[in-house]
Amino acid sequence: MYRFSPAFVLFFFEERVQKNSSSIMSTDKEKRSSTNGAIRTTVHSELPKIRVIPIAKGSKWETEAEVSEDFVGAKTVSTYPMLPGTNQRDGDPIADYFSVLMFQNRTILSVADGCNWGLRSKEAAVRATHAFKNYLVKRCADFEVGEAALDLQEAGHYLYRAVCEGHNKIVEGKEDIWEAGTTTLVGGMLLQLDPEDAKQYAKEEQKTYWGFVCASVGDCKAFHWDAKTQKITDITVGNRMDVKDGRDPGGRLGPYLDGGTPDLRNLSLYYIPCADDDLIVMVSDGVHDNFDPLFLGVSPKDLGATANNWEEVDKEKAEELKTEYRNKLLKEMITKGPSTPKDITTRVIDYCVELTRSSREFMETNPTLKLPPDMTTYPGKMDHTTCVVVQVGANLLPRTTTPQD
Repeated sequence: MYRFSPAFVLFFFEERVQKNSSSIMSTDKEKRSSTNGAIRTTVHSELPKIRVIPIAKGSKWETEAEVSEDFVGAKTVSTYPMLPGTNQRDGDPIADYFSVLMFQNRTILSVADGCNWGLRSKEAAVRATHAFKNYLVKRCADFEVGEAALDLQEAGHYLYRAVCEGHNKIVEGKEDIWEAGTTTLVGGMLLQLDPEDAKQYAKEEQKTYWGFVCASVGDCKAFHWDAKTQKITDITVGNRMDVKDGRDPGGRLGPYLDGGTPDLRNLSLYYIPCADDDLIVMVSDGVHDNFDPLFLGVSPKDLGATANNWEEVDKEKAEELKTEYRNKLLKEMITKGPSTPKDITTRVIDYCVELTRSSREFMETNPTLKLPPDMTTYPGKMDHTTCVVVQVGANLLPRTTTPQD
């Protein structure tokens, strides 16, 4: 009754988001390609039509738990305070969830952040993540047949379907649809591209061409690190720019609107070209909010604007300033030591834990009081906190992996 059929997906996901597209982006196609090199669109047919090389037969590797490897790092923690007299933290259980599935020349990854606290939020994040991955795995097996070569536009189409499956699984089996929780989700595929097609879009010739295409609803983020130019790009830049309430993620899967439909206000597709040794970084807002100058006691005037308060800055200008500052901090995380995914993940998570320490200690010492609104003394934002980092390249998997069926 509450499940969306595959035939309904494009109507519900593409037609509906186009109704909101005026608040998301310009209708001018040229403006969909931002100056940061990434492409944002609500319609899969507007992605570049570049063919994708089929999955290489061989091994695969996957995880949904903390991992620390040279080719992938992933970790989720809670930075909330401990509850008095218990071994539990405020906000338990952690409602963030992630998945990484790597083939020899393709990676499927996602991060979900259950909205609010509690078991329903966690269940929504877990179900959406599993459904997203499982749908794309099924389609990846079809790609191997080679009867219909995959291209980036088709990849975007399948990503929308995978997001739809995420919503379906959240509400599946619920006698009352409102018993289900809601979650944000960013998920994508790192794909090896056909060199004849890809080089037409590349600035210079590469040995191997890669592309990362993802779908996002809500406020998780994806970043790209260019190993050659040492540049960080917020692929999902502006995905929470139009919200007026800081507690509003901008969109979510699960029952939220009339009839139990999801909130797709900021559902979009994103694409960025990549090269060997680049990195894709996916985080929940428990990470990127701690790179936001607003939560660090940094005023817009400190960053060159004339206003003292962020509320006085035009939203587009504020997003520009925050993106530059956020990218600067993330670049520091990447370059301040070994730049392997495991090292970067550790540094990012340790930074969030340490930044929020004063807030956590205040709440543990004064459990009946509210945290003072002083971002200088109590910087950062306590939250469920997830970071996933994967390296771009083929044949990165260790020998002790699971063979493909």
